Amino acid sequence: FLALADQGVANGTKHEDGAGQNVTRLINSLASNHTVDSIHIIGDLSYADGSTQIWDKYMDMIEPFASRIPTMVAVGNHEYDYTRGDGSKMDGSGIKTNETFHPSWGGSGFHDEGGECGVPFAKRFAAPNNGNSI
Repeated sequence: FLALADQGVANGTKHEDGAGQNVTRLINSLASNHTVDSIHIIGDLSYADGSTQIWDKYMDMIEPFASRIPTMVAVGNHEYDYTRGDGSKMDGSGIKTNETFHPSWGGSGFHDEGGECGVPFAKRFAAPNNGNSI
């Protein structure tokens, strides 16, 4: 199996060096020349920070291997946290919360720039019974 994290995608403001694309090329090469049973992407996938266009670009980037090899993903802080809001105490999926979806156990260092609160992640990567009604 292969495991990676913090892949990202070049979007003009972050990861301009194309590291995410380089990792994708490496994965495709390994998958073509060796047996790869699964790929695990452990959080901070696209660094989209709320941008649908960046998510689409990321999905296009991983499609060559994710369409052939079972790929398991885990949520990271850039997919999860939501610290902006209008005071309604509701996350982006419409679930009412006591906070703006910044878990108290996350501490001050747990944040992201776009406030995705897991919605784009959950809609793009189906998983059984995520428990959040999104």
